[in-house]
Amino acid sequence: MSIHAPGNKTLALLDFELVSLEEGKQVDWRSDDFEAVAVIIEGACSISSEGKTWELRRRSVFDEAASAVFVSPGVLLAIHANERTTLALCKARADKKFPTAFISPENVSTEWRGNEGYRRRVFNIVNKETQTQRIAVGETINEPGQWSSFPPHKHDRREEKSGKVVEAALEEIYYFRIKPETGFGFQRVYTKDGSCDESYVIRDGDVTRIPGGCHPVANMPGHQLYYLWMLAGDERVYVWNTDPEFLWMEQTGKS
Repeated sequence: MSIHAPGNKTLALLDFELVSLEEGKQVDWRSDDFEAVAVIIEGACSISSEGKTWELRRRSVFDEAASAVFVSPGVLLAIHANERTTLALCKARADKKFPTAFISPENVSTEWRGNEGYRRRVFNIVNKETQTQRIAVGETINEPGQWSSFPPHKHDRREEKSGKVVEAALEEIYYFRIKPETGFGFQRVYTKDGSCDESYVIRDGDVTRIPGGCHPVANMPGHQLYYLWMLAGDERVYVWNTDPEFLWMEQTGKS
């Protein structure tokens, strides 16, 4: 897994790790500095915390909706693999406590966004319906040959208009999978002032860290491209601004 840091900037709030376990193996995980959302990527495992146990199972990110467990800082997760399992830990710095929560596949809301050329499915795993201090988590699947995070948008500064927040300062991380895994995609990260303008070839298993700027994603024909996304800011407001040059393309929402 390679990590890209656009603009060579580090993230102040977000972090990410993958836990891969062979069948029968167990690991205990806890952090005093981060709240976390454990999202199953593939396999089957049980997660125990605070006297409760949940079963998480998924053939792949392309075949089934996710299940996940949210924990606040200092809360122990005991993860036991019932078969070979990959689990994503999406983490945001936090110092407040909220109830541990299990999110089942039935509780993951799904919507289609975009139009021809940028058609994708968006799955909202942890948003405002789950109590967290900062973090929001979801998934996007690009159809073959389609773009996402499009029209290009950004969320790197707080802006208000008429007393309403129209853009929040949010860090973001993307974790990518591609089917078939021999395929590739592209991501461009750029700012309007030109201080950052970088493009990456995205391959199966790559991660991009996005401290700021617009960050559209393009997928090659004949393949599906998936990414797990996580957002965090100093306030729990998830709004963003579209690049003004492409506002005319904005018809069915942004992601």
